[in-house]
Amino acid sequence: MPDIPVINIPVIKDGVVVNVVAVEEGAHWAPPKGCGLGPPGGNMGDLFDGIIYSRPPEPPESTPFTSPPRTAEQKLAAAGLTVDELKTLLGIQ
Repeated sequence: MPDIPVINIPVIKDGVVVNVVAVEEGAHWAPPKGCGLGPPGGNMGDLFDGIIYSRPPEPPESTPFTSPPRTAEQKLAAAGLTVDELKTLLGIQ
């Protein structure tokens, strides 16, 4: 029995390759609801504009967020407390 050629078909949803399925040439296979089939050549995560595949842009490099130093009074205010309220809570006169 001769080998049946297999082709890789990109499954596309909203312009993005969400899967690549191996289908025997000549087989009838339908994509999941809401998806379409693209021409061979796309890879998972590729963008498809209806004509060509392209890689998505790299996400911007993240920068760590650091808050400026705050005084104890500023931290208390952020928590909705005053120095006097904290003293009362701690039993300090």
